[in-house]
Amino acid sequence: MKLYRETHRFEPQVVLFINGQFPKTMPLLDGFKKIYCTDGAYAKLLEHGIQPDLVSGDFDSLALSEINAETKIVETPDQNATDFEKILKIIIEEGFKSVAVYGCSGLEQDHFLGNLNSMLKHKNEIEIRCFDDFGFYFFAENSMEITGFKDEIISLFPFPEAKSVFSKVINKIAESNKFENLFKNFLNFLIQKRRFFFIERILKSFIEICSRKRGELKAELKSAKELSNEEIAKITEELTKNFSSKIKLNYKHDESLIGGLVVQVGSTMVDTSIKNKLQQIENRMIEA
Repeated sequence: MKLYRETHRFEPQVVLFINGQFPKTMPLLDGFKKIYCTDGAYAKLLEHGIQPDLVSGDFDSLALSEINAETKIVETPDQNATDFEKILKIIIEEGFKSVAVYGCSGLEQDHFLGNLNSMLKHKNEIEIRCFDDFGFYFFAENSMEITGFKDEIISLFPFPEAKSVFSKVINKIAESNKFENLFKNFLNFLIQKRRFFFIERILKSFIEICSRKRGELKAELKSAKELSNEEIAKITEELTKNFSSKIKLNYKHDESLIGGLVVQVGSTMVDTSIKNKLQQIENRMIEA
C-alpha cells in the first residue's frame, strides 16, 4: 500500500458523510464516483449545497418526503448495527473498494468508538479513510509506503486481538448449546483467520443455498395492517401457486406503509402501499 500527500484525499472511489462533526471546509467532490450519506447527515449536506446520490438509515430523524426525488433511498431499520456500518455494507455490495469518510469523529464519543469498531470489522473488504479538521486516520496494512508527509506528526495505534479469549468463549458456548464439533471447529477457524466478522454473511449464504436445494423461494411481505396467521398462510399459498415453488415467507408489520402491501419474491416486487403511491405522486409533481 502506498500513500501520497498530494492525492491522499481524492484517491478513494466514493465519499461518505455520516452524522458526526463536519469539517469547517468541505472537500472538493468532483473526483468521486458517488456521494453517500446517512439520514442524520442529509440536512447538513444540503446546507452546504451538496446533493448525495444515495441516503440510507432508519429515517427516525428525517422524513422521506424531505429527500430530493433524484436521490436513491435505502431504508435500513435493523437496530443491531450502526447507520455507518449499514451504509458501509451498501457501498461494499455496490462493488466499491475504497471510501473517504467525513463526520466519523467529533460529537458523542460513544459514536466515534462505534465507528472505529465498524471500520475494524470491514477493513479487509474496503479501504476506509476518515478525515476531520485535525487530519485523517485509517487502518494500515502490515507493510506500506508513505510519501510527502515530511515534518508532520504520524501516530501509530495497535489494535490487538484477544484470540485465545475469544476461542475459549466460543468453546464454552458450543459446549452449553451442544454444537457439533464440525461447527465449533469452523467457528474457531474463522477466528484464527480473522474472518469471524463474516459469520452473519456466511450463515445467510448457507441458508440461501439450503433453500435452493429444497426448491424454496425466499419472499418478503410487509403490510400496513397487522395480518393474522390465517391471512399470512393464505398469501403464502397463493405465492406458492403463482411461482410453482415452495415459498419461505418472512413477514413484517410496517405502519409507515399507511395502507396496502409490499411483496418481494426474488427479484420480483409488487408494491401496492399508499406510501409508494404518494411518493410517485410527489415525484410527478416535482418533475412537472
